[in-house]
Amino acid sequence: MRNFKNQQGITLVALIITIIVLIILAAVTIISVNNMGLVPLAVNGTQNYAIAQENEGNLVNGITDLVLGAISNIENGGTGAGGNDEDNNWDYVEAKETVNGKKRYK
Repeated sequence: MRNFKNQQGITLVALIITIIVLIILAAVTIISVNNMGLVPLAVNGTQNYAIAQENEGNLVNGITDLVLGAISNIENGGTGAGGNDEDNNWDYVEAKETVNGKKRYK
């Protein structure tokens, strides 16, 4: 048989002290997180992210609609603008030159 009396290892007292120190560190960390307001800040960040994601989706959908409308207009013999300048609320720019009788904007 082996003699276990001469073996050294972690004592029960050392184990209890380690557990107590870990509990104290956890308590200090939890109190610090609550006092710094990290939880409400994280919730606010999550809400802002959801709003930004929705706005970006709306923007992408709007751009997609504009591109598809322009493609449809071009396929039907138009210029792709989907109407005249006033309908699109574009800033009017004077033509700098004409090419083959058509106005060219720079």
